[in-house]
Amino acid sequence: MEGHVMTSSNAHHHTPENGHSWRWWLAMIHRYLGYFAVGLTLIYAISGITMNHKSASDPAYDVERGSTTLPRELTIQQVDSAWYVSTEILPKLNRVMPLDSGSYEVVLQSGSGIYNKATGYVDYATYERRPIIYWVNQMHNANLEGWSFIGDIYALTLIILALTSPFIVKGKSGISGMGKWWLIAGILIPIIWIFLS
Repeated sequence: MEGHVMTSSNAHHHTPENGHSWRWWLAMIHRYLGYFAVGLTLIYAISGITMNHKSASDPAYDVERGSTTLPRELTIQQVDSAWYVSTEILPKLNRVMPLDSGSYEVVLQSGSGIYNKATGYVDYATYERRPIIYWVNQMHNANLEGWSFIGDIYALTLIILALTSPFIVKGKSGISGMGKWWLIAGILIPIIWIFLS
């Protein structure tokens, strides 16, 4: 049994000086930075997907479209008055602005529309924030005060994770084995896309 006893120094990959190896330190840094990056990665990933697949409308808002008909050939002041005396339930009107010779822009509290002078027809849209998507998109675009500092910290975290990752695992699964092909693939994809664009 004596030959099979595993000492603490044998159980751990220590250096001859009884300290931790550089791979151990890389793995520790990688592990805890990975934990730190989870929340931020979800924010940037979710917002990135929504912005990458957005249509003509902003994915951060729910859009509700509506219409109404007012008398024809109204002035700006008359459109304002007609909006408030309408028997329909309409969004709150902020102001009416000239758009071109045949129409006005109707500026709503949470949207906008177009009044056609010739027909009296008003086509409008109102917007309501999507609670989660709105805020993660604001963070992704660094539109929140001071968030650019957090974004820089996150970017630095990703750089460290990227640089430490290839050197943590040894052997056929590491950078000298299958790992190098995954590394090359990740580098080549954006380069190929640039040349094809």
